Amino acid sequence: MYKLWYDLSLHQDARDLLAETTEFIGPRENPNPENRLAEIEEADAAFIGAVFPASTTATYERAQKLKVLIRMGIGYDSVDLDMATDYGICVLNTPDAPTEPTAEMAIALILNLARPIIQTSANMKAGQWASVKNQMGFELAGKTLGLVGLGRIGGRVAEIANVFGMKVIAYDPFIDAEKAKALGVELVGQLADLYRVSDFISLHLPSLPETKGMINSETLAQMKRGAYLVNVARGAIVVEEDLAEALRSGQLAGAGLDVWDIEPTSPDNPLCQMENVIATPHIAGACREMLQKACTTAANALLMIYRDELPPNLLNPQVWEKRRRFE
Repeated sequence: MYKLWYDLSLHQDARDLLAETTEFIGPRENPNPENRLAEIEEADAAFIGAVFPASTTATYERAQKLKVLIRMGIGYDSVDLDMATDYGICVLNTPDAPTEPTAEMAIALILNLARPIIQTSANMKAGQWASVKNQMGFELAGKTLGLVGLGRIGGRVAEIANVFGMKVIAYDPFIDAEKAKALGVELVGQLADLYRVSDFISLHLPSLPETKGMINSETLAQMKRGAYLVNVARGAIVVEEDLAEALRSGQLAGAGLDVWDIEPTSPDNPLCQMENVIATPHIAGACREMLQKACTTAANALLMIYRDELPPNLLNPQVWEKRRRFE
């Protein structure tokens, strides 16, 4: 039996797929970084979440039996692919699993920014029946949504936003006009053009050296005054101090943030204290369907590797010929 360590809940469907070949060895009830590293020493494979420390030499030095590392979701910025490759470890992700819940989360944040649902609910629970004047929101119909990134998740956000009657524009140099048109989206050639006219700006791009800190004081100043920013992508894309200042000054009217530069973020983070910010703890993909899809996708990929078959979604294909093999 091969040993699988997992960092998150493991769906029963995945357990059933792997039952004849795999022993499950994680996680502890209250996992911490040291527990994770101690447990993974025995693992042949690991299913990991966003905060697993897969970018340090210490992890790979302790995980001498590890052959497969599968990131449950799409983003893999917590994994050092070069280091994993040097150690002969196959790294995969499950990119389709979080599409629907993350897109729905972006739309939920947009809806809650347009209508003061969270605040008025809190007021009512506190015994306050505020006047309609003090609870005034606005319709999404006719508003412009600017998508920075039009991949799986951005494309699905576009489809939903179109149903609300929003005008959807996007910047994505990797998407052609024909695909954008099929999604009901108008492509713009420059980010500044998107910032200038969008009532809502929603980020859907990975954390890379070229995207880190791209939402900063300079780009925030280019945005339409009174616009709203939504981030369900990666926290490192946004310079949080600059966003807080833009919200204080009124340059932006509000923000919906599910991801943070450092996770978990400090409760003292000014963005968590602002009334015009909806703050959530990286929960966009947290739904039953996503868990089931991610786990079964990962399980089927792992079974393929057991059989020496090249799996889909292998992020470091150069490792394949020199990979650590299952005996």
